[in-house]
Amino acid sequence: MVTAVVIPILIIYFYILAKKNRKKYKEKWLSVTEVKEESVIVGEVTDVYYEKKRFYYDFHIMITHLNIYKDGKITRVERRERLTKEWTKSPPNAGELVKLIGYWEGKTFIFNDYKRIDKQ
Repeated sequence: MVTAVVIPILIIYFYILAKKNRKKYKEKWLSVTEVKEESVIVGEVTDVYYEKKRFYYDFHIMITHLNIYKDGKITRVERRERLTKEWTKSPPNAGELVKLIGYWEGKTFIFNDYKRIDKQ
């Protein structure tokens, strides 16, 4: 008799808890593209590659890794975007001169906005 009452209560409790977590992670997933504009890097793109990561169950993000060459140094740069059905490859191609706007996270520069610069 006790199990007839306790089991549905446990199921409802864990359902509500999972629903609350999903809502919290969806808000974080939606804010993945919001990047603080603290620094600027200007350089030539030497390498571009993509990495798909699971953010939370069926929420995924696409991380675009760029290597930027400037003054004899190579800097690792990342762009994080929500992965949806409408997602397309949009960052600059290798060999282009770009100006990236973002912030530093350890030794990696995180950006969301960039501008192409004409080579002179």
